[in-house]
Amino acid sequence: MEWISCKDRLPEKSGSYFVTFRWGEIVRCTEKMEFHLMGHQYRWVWNGRDMTCNVKAWMTSEPYMGD
Repeated sequence: MEWISCKDRLPEKSGSYFVTFRWGEIVRCTEKMEFHLMGHQYRWVWNGRDMTCNVKAWMTSEPYMGD
């Protein structure tokens, strides 16, 4: 898995994804967020907050299927 910039593309379906985002002026965080795709509109939601403008990159959150 690798990080995908939101400038390059967004997820194709709604669901949970790992994201990197800005919180305030300085702090950079990594967290799991919900992505909601509604036609041509979308939202990133974290703890009930709309974080759409803060998310910079994302990756899938598929479970580990190894040994």
